[in-house]
Amino acid sequence: DNKLFGKLDLEEEIVVDEDDEKSKSNTLWLRSRQSSMFVFPDGSYGTEGEKKYLITKGNSITVSNELEKFIKKKGNDNKNKLKQLKILSCKFAKIIKDIIDRPSEKFFIYSNIVTGGGAHLFSAVLQLFDFNHIDIPTKSVKVNINNISKDNNRFVLVTGGGLTAAQTDLLIDGVFNDKQNIYGDYLRIIIGSHVVGEGKSFKHVKNMYVLTPGWNTPTIDQAVGRVVRATSHVDFENPADRFVRVYRLAAIPSEDISEDEENLESIDIMMYKISEDKDIKIKSIERLLKESAIDCALNYRRNVSEKDVPNSKECDYMTDCKDTCDYIDSKYYEKAWIGDRITDTYNLYYAYQELDKVKVAVKDAFRRKNAYDFFELYSLIKNEIKDIPPLVLARALNDMILYNDAVRNRYNFVNFIREDRNLYFLVDDPLSSTLYTSYYYALNPIPESKFDSFDEIIKYQQLINFDDVLDILVENQSNSELISKILENLPQHLIEKLLQIFLFAKIKKSETNKELQNQIINKYGKFIIEYPQSYIINIDKDNLKKLSKKAESYTDWEELTEEEMVKMKEQSKEKISELKQNPYGYYALIGNTHQGKDSYKNLRIVAVREVRLTQKGEVNKSVESSMRGQTCGEGEFKLNGLITFYYDILKKSEKLETVPPKVPIKEDYEAKEIIKMDKFKKFLRDHIIRELEDNEVIEKIINDDPVQIKQLFINILEKGDKKDKKIIPTVNSKDVFTYNTLKNILGMMGKTRETLVEELLEKPYTGYEEEEINEKILEDLESLDEVNLSRLGNALSMKAPDLCPIIEEWFKKNGLYENK
Repeated sequence: DNKLFGKLDLEEEIVVDEDDEKSKSNTLWLRSRQSSMFVFPDGSYGTEGEKKYLITKGNSITVSNELEKFIKKKGNDNKNKLKQLKILSCKFAKIIKDIIDRPSEKFFIYSNIVTGGGAHLFSAVLQLFDFNHIDIPTKSVKVNINNISKDNNRFVLVTGGGLTAAQTDLLIDGVFNDKQNIYGDYLRIIIGSHVVGEGKSFKHVKNMYVLTPGWNTPTIDQAVGRVVRATSHVDFENPADRFVRVYRLAAIPSEDISEDEENLESIDIMMYKISEDKDIKIKSIERLLKESAIDCALNYRRNVSEKDVPNSKECDYMTDCKDTCDYIDSKYYEKAWIGDRITDTYNLYYAYQELDKVKVAVKDAFRRKNAYDFFELYSLIKNEIKDIPPLVLARALNDMILYNDAVRNRYNFVNFIREDRNLYFLVDDPLSSTLYTSYYYALNPIPESKFDSFDEIIKYQQLINFDDVLDILVENQSNSELISKILENLPQHLIEKLLQIFLFAKIKKSETNKELQNQIINKYGKFIIEYPQSYIINIDKDNLKKLSKKAESYTDWEELTEEEMVKMKEQSKEKISELKQNPYGYYALIGNTHQGKDSYKNLRIVAVREVRLTQKGEVNKSVESSMRGQTCGEGEFKLNGLITFYYDILKKSEKLETVPPKVPIKEDYEAKEIIKMDKFKKFLRDHIIRELEDNEVIEKIINDDPVQIKQLFINILEKGDKKDKKIIPTVNSKDVFTYNTLKNILGMMGKTRETLVEELLEKPYTGYEEEEINEKILEDLESLDEVNLSRLGNALSMKAPDLCPIIEEWFKKNGLYENK
């Protein structure tokens, strides 16, 4: 029906590749294909027509006034606009009419042509019918299902140009696929190219349109596979709603063409025919491969279905759908199934959430008994998790046996599940026999202890009796040295019990045995994590315990469930997100894995830096690892890094009028004395010079237009090495340049930083005399008050094991840490 369709130029020419629009391979009939999509009012089509009738500004694509006037020529109502549009494109008119007629259904429009009459043009024409592109997520514009209003006239264009991979994922997974958007109330239409032809899943789609045929059937099958997927329509409660209409559109010559042009063939029909002919040949080869495969008989019933239709694609385009396995008698593979078939593929291959729930329930069950037969265990699990099929329990048990999942028995000992003739039981050793008799040793554990002397036996007997240990501690609580020695020799489970009792006493503000209470809480406080409603202790990291702040007894301690562990990790992530906003630019992760003289290594310091992006707009992996922090006294925070960190905190504390880490002042220092210290010259001098340079550079450009700043950085970075060029995506992603943003970018720069400094500063610091540089450094030091100058001088005389605990205490007092 397209205007001038009967006069198409079918000569061979350069054409787009199905997977690469700029490729010159697979080059056939591009202009013919473009004209079958859309012919502009003046008879032009493809790229030539778009130059005149399409306006592109950044991510905005609209039609020209001339094209808009043509489409609205007969009236501004949809009926008349569609009539005019049909003159230019029968395909566009068909799709838009269906979109208007089905306001509660979602659509996916696929086109392997993007420009030249393809996806871009369709999105622009769609806007003439009161549809609009969804807002693109940015740092300042957060787009998700919960913060946008309902509007079923929204669409998104995904062609690999305007959206980053992260933005695409946010819009597809966070809005389009959300259960609240099942009828397209928030985002109804996806217009996509080969970029989304593979890998993505689109849920709840009922209408899929192939705008342009492909040279290969699998290419189109991949696109169709985005909407026809397992569980893609499971959110529809009514099974009658679980369908997809797939339209493979073709433009054909109109009926009023001249007799001379009657033999002209539609380019679309011809391409569908070519791709189908190729597919028939491919399927015939596949049939031969299946029949000659060594596992033909094993897979026969997966390859052959009673529902297969002769001459269909599923039947390999053959009249006989039944394969015959070479050299194997059909009686061996055409046998009837024995027993029930497994038709529940979701629970067989997926059901990951259900699996996790069942594993938790299985672990709880084995806390009560050491052995169950399958059906007894299933009855128990079914009471806790409604409608759980036995297949999921079988998979869960198989996983737990295969991967030796630790299960605690009723004595709280770590055991492992084994199976013998449908009986599931616990063993105490992962290398134990799978015979049921192995179950005896887990049920009746034999204690084993080895001693080198009689004194050790006496000591062991004392320590295994908790009441005796508690009496000794209470009687000697004023002797802190003896208490410390006793605690250091206690086994882990007794330390945990003591901490449970005395932490409960502290919660209840008990004054009984207060001295002992303080010693135990102080010594093992690093194993305590406080939350608004509860406390958690993690002496045994595989078996965390929690106590509600409203508990009535110290016996109310409970084990954390796996769900609570997940929640705790989520809370930790939220806490870290808040910590990143603090004005100091640093926060701490404090652990408890190191003891004694190495305990200072429990502190990890994290410098909040600009996230470096890759060319694809994703977070750079090396930056992700640096966001986990560095151990105090190691790596970035060896003594030199620790000193520069301390100097930064001193300056920021004065600016914020807060108290810095309190390094003991054993000796008073003035700035002119500090500048002469060897460690100052070694650790701080170059750092201060770089800071002063950075501040001058930032002062020069911070008030400039953001576009001008961005271009300045990009021009210089492009002249650098690979390391510098990797920063360009990060700079490109910025819309605003604050002091911190500029400081972070300067910190990431390599050799090009010197180029920037030389270009912006009238006299870079490398051009100053030594005396002039010392004056500037002295001026910077003297910005500190007398007390902080002395603190800095004393810090320069310290070592990391002495300085780290002081810094850790500062992080704790200011709440700038997360307990790890």
